Amino acid sequence: MPSMHFSQIPPSIETVIGDSAPLLLVRARGMLDSETIRRELRQWSTRFAGGFPPCVLIDVRDVAGYTAGCIVLAREWLLRAPALGIRRVALVGTSSVFTAALRVLERGAGIALRSFANEPAARAWLARDHHERVESSAASLL
Repeated sequence: MPSMHFSQIPPSIETVIGDSAPLLLVRARGMLDSETIRRELRQWSTRFAGGFPPCVLIDVRDVAGYTAGCIVLAREWLLRAPALGIRRVALVGTSSVFTAALRVLERGAGIALRSFANEPAARAWLARDHHERVESSAASLL
């Protein structure tokens, strides 16, 4: 059976809340398009109406590519992220296309935004934010 061309992989985005720290884990795959991202962002508006977790890990290692409008939507969301309570966003991906897109997105984002080649490194960086906030809270009680 012939393998599927990357552009034929249907786009999908799976979102789960982390079990150990306040973390939103997003796994994307396929050829992403603007409509898939818009639909996911609308679902997030409802699901996280009471507030987002402060850290977001977006895994794009299984993304084959994206249409031009995806960067615009991602940038708009990142600009709103601080108002939503998001402090850090980690992008996991090895493609030079995604790391180049990240450089465009991080300008003026107002949050800490970094890319990683693997999930454990991204989680460690995000966990530092959680530990810093816990320590800061404990210090303010003294």
